[in-house]
Amino acid sequence: MDAVIPAYDPDPAQLAAAVASLRACAGMSRIVIVDDGSRVPIERAPEWGHGGVDPLSRAGVIELVRTENRGPSHARNIGLSRVGATWTLLLDADDEAIAKGVAAMVDLGDRLGVAIVLGAHVDVRMDASGHAERERVREVPPEWVGRTLPRAEDVFRPIALFSSTGVLVHRRVIDAGVRFDEGLRIGEDRDFFCRVAREVGPIGVCPEPVVRKRAHAGGLTGAGHLARRVRDHGVLLDRYLNDASRAHFRDATRWLIDACARAGVDAATWGLIVEQARRVGIGVPLKARVRRLVRR
Repeated sequence: MDAVIPAYDPDPAQLAAAVASLRACAGMSRIVIVDDGSRVPIERAPEWGHGGVDPLSRAGVIELVRTENRGPSHARNIGLSRVGATWTLLLDADDEAIAKGVAAMVDLGDRLGVAIVLGAHVDVRMDASGHAERERVREVPPEWVGRTLPRAEDVFRPIALFSSTGVLVHRRVIDAGVRFDEGLRIGEDRDFFCRVAREVGPIGVCPEPVVRKRAHAGGLTGAGHLARRVRDHGVLLDRYLNDASRAHFRDATRWLIDACARAGVDAATWGLIVEQARRVGIGVPLKARVRRLVRR
């Protein structure tokens, strides 16, 4: 098994923890860290353990690759182009893999013969000093436990399962040339999963927690972030809105309407989300309209 970590200006201690968590996973052979044009280039750290690219032996190899800053999708794609194992685990630089869960993912993926395996997450809320304050397990839907997703469009169900960290990707996906869309910054994971499910093979769902994710405080529901999120949501609607995905897109659009109203987004962004609501067949509640006017 290989692993890919995209990283931009990572906290050195968090990146070291991510690497250590991967080294604890059974069968880990190569860890590719892709520096996505960090303002201060990432340097190999002693706490990563032994590493260096050895062309004769993949055991314990830690490879550091530097690229221009083009976003996490580009960094993941660079990493995927450099791996060669049957399975590759994707992990964000501020998260930690859970070895027991990763082993369960591999077992499930081999048994089901799937192209991708997703698993449960543990969300870790950090306090102001950077210490873990609260943990919450994001369990997978019980009807999907140990099975494959019934439809490719189920990846648009607005739940935490569909995230690009803690994802196990089979070599068939890489050989088929399926990659993350570098033009999307939000929703690129779901777009990737849907294309994999349609073009390569099904997606398996592991009930074991496979990754500890640090919750990102602030910024994710700010007006600027939501403007990009609404634009990318529109791209996904253009590509995937159909009878099978409509209910999931309705739920996601309702959430975006409420978030945009609370943030007081600009008129252009508000106009886009109103139009998207019309496309999926829902109305914009009066409460949301009033809230946006108050927050502007």
